[in-house]
Amino acid sequence: MEQIFYNYDDFRGDVLEIARKIQLSGFQPKYIAGIARGGLVPAVFLSHWFQAPFLNIHLSLRDHQRSLDTSDLKFDGNILIVDDIVDNGETLSVLKSHLSKFDLEPGIEIRYSTLYFNTAQTKVQVDYYAREIDRTKDQRWINFFFESFHRS
Repeated sequence: MEQIFYNYDDFRGDVLEIARKIQLSGFQPKYIAGIARGGLVPAVFLSHWFQAPFLNIHLSLRDHQRSLDTSDLKFDGNILIVDDIVDNGETLSVLKSHLSKFDLEPGIEIRYSTLYFNTAQTKVQVDYYAREIDRTKDQRWINFFFESFHRS
């Protein structure tokens, strides 16, 4: 299978691009939440950039073990939720549906960010992303540097 090798330099530039877009939009995240596993690394970087506490979301839809844990989230300020990619949109669709059940105080927003956004899917939109991919035309696997560490 062909791959896109997404290295640290790509990542660093993309996180800075996302941070720039967030700042230009005027959104002030009080918390940065990463979706385990792919969203954790970019979320930690963004939490340092915005000097905002990092929160964890465990959401797994793979391997026949569907699970969702948002108990780490706090709803007393704006939240930026981060993932590595919106591919088919299912992960964020499930999460957005779950979070829509919470009554947020007026003025508090939840926004979403990913490194890659699949423009061909129609389930979900994100507020900020660095790169686009059209999965109807490009099926290459994205090999993120932070997911490439394996035992020999």
